[in-house]
Amino acid sequence: MVKILAIIPARGGKNIRMINGKPLLAYSILSARESQLVDEVIVTTDSPRIKSAAERHGALVPFERPSHVSGDNATDFKTIRHTLEQFKQAYNYYPEIIVHLRPTSPYRP
Repeated sequence: MVKILAIIPARGGKNIRMINGKPLLAYSILSARESQLVDEVIVTTDSPRIKSAAERHGALVPFERPSHVSGDNATDFKTIRHTLEQFKQAYNYYPEIIVHLRPTSPYRP
């Protein structure tokens, strides 16, 4: 069971801009995957290009984010709530802890 789940909400083109040979999004995924604490990494997106980049770098993208939680007015709360609802449907439980990682913050210790 996933006890600690990293959620990375990504939409729009800037999340897959290349920085030092990797898409911006990849840095958040790799930080979470390298962590000794995070059990699983999910990217939530409405973009097939972002989904492809996320999966290439080791994240799960098990469902598509609908438009009502993808637009300019979508809040982090709504996006994370939607992700947790979908996670519950897919895996039949909730993680104990979630970690919200923004894809636009590539440099983390």
